[in-house]
Amino acid sequence: LEKQIHKLKPGGTMLIRDYIMPPEGEFVFLELPNTPSEGNDPLHLSDADLLVLFSQSARPLPVGGCEGFFIEEQMPRREGTRLFRLPHKWAVEFIHRKNYRASWNKEIREEYTFFTWQDYRREFAKTGMRMVFSAPYSNPWVVKHCFKGRFQLYTEASAPLSHPPTNYFIVA
Repeated sequence: LEKQIHKLKPGGTMLIRDYIMPPEGEFVFLELPNTPSEGNDPLHLSDADLLVLFSQSARPLPVGGCEGFFIEEQMPRREGTRLFRLPHKWAVEFIHRKNYRASWNKEIREEYTFFTWQDYRREFAKTGMRMVFSAPYSNPWVVKHCFKGRFQLYTEASAPLSHPPTNYFIVA
């Protein structure tokens, strides 16, 4: 971020289209269809089985190379589903990448949601920049073809959550 800011002309504007990390330490329930896997590789795993694989192989940046994250399968609340309790951050990471199965081994080496909105604001302030606009965005095509009917997020108190934004726009 600092390198990009230094490339701006004085008074320049930066537009960021990125993902935003949910609040750290927050857990959610992720409900996925209980469909059988058709093989053992990412292309043929069900979404639920792919989530389990992801929980064992994701590489969080702040941990320094350690793989995986906490996940706990729960009794499903609805017939035909599987239910998982996991950190909100990793649920969002999985939702954004679960359809990139052909390049799965590359995908798991990246981390999408590493800054919260507050992190962006703090980092901009450190460099003398200020956020003049920020807003979530949901791409209708992605929502229709990748989100709708394919998962449900719940709070730990079992309240349904809406799908995460497909992107977040920031102008600084």
